[in-house]
Amino acid sequence: MSFLRVSSPIDSREDTVHLRPVIPARKITSILFLVASSFLILHLIAYYLFYHAPIDSSLFRLIVEALDLNAEGTLSTWYSSVTLLACGIGFACVALAAYQERSQYALHWSALSLLAVMFSADEIAGLHEKLNGPVGMLLDAGGFFTFAWVIPGLVFVVFLLVSFRRFYRSLPRQTRFYLGLATGLYFLGSLGFEMIGGEYSEVYGRDDFGYKALAGLEEFLEMAGVATFLHGIAVHLNAHVIWSIQRGLREEPAPVTTEAPALARAIAVARRSPNE
Repeated sequence: MSFLRVSSPIDSREDTVHLRPVIPARKITSILFLVASSFLILHLIAYYLFYHAPIDSSLFRLIVEALDLNAEGTLSTWYSSVTLLACGIGFACVALAAYQERSQYALHWSALSLLAVMFSADEIAGLHEKLNGPVGMLLDAGGFFTFAWVIPGLVFVVFLLVSFRRFYRSLPRQTRFYLGLATGLYFLGSLGFEMIGGEYSEVYGRDDFGYKALAGLEEFLEMAGVATFLHGIAVHLNAHVIWSIQRGLREEPAPVTTEAPALARAIAVARRSPNE
């Protein structure tokens, strides 16, 4: 399966080749949503059995921890990090074409690529959670702000919305729809359900199936948002992006010419009579 269509120049003297992406967006997105749904179902089943089934073994606890969507260092964490990195690569591909076209929004695509890569690294390192202590002590947060990192997180989201509003309006209608939907899903999970989980944990604690279900839904919404981002990027690449590559052509050698005086002498010799 080829993901690129190459358009050779009609005129052989031209030295530019055009590349157009051909990405099976629906197929890739369907697989990503299937994977995310499987993670959520396994997470819910594991914790339902953990809290309601008479199973008590170290092996079962190990399996439950491995299937926990809210835990660090699991397969789901790796999956989320990789898909976010793929978003960063996709945005970078759009940015490359934007720079070649001298688009005024090339820097915005580059910024989106950098943000996606940073989120990918944070998914593994969990850097945002390290803000809970300092922010919580500074603001005496509780309730919906039990996980105090959501406060600077909300400020950051507002900053992004304000900074990218003109860029967002400039996007093609289909791209605007998918990127808007993806943003809503991702931050509904990462911030909205995080706040709901914080309120729930203050009342019922975190060692409870209800809290684990909320945490699983939070991670699923993040995965769904990233899958939608990838779908939107793929659709945009297919419909609106062409890369230009300069190819090096060999210069044709200049024809050999005879100097005028030498040419005249040769003609004169050829015209002489044999009897002279």
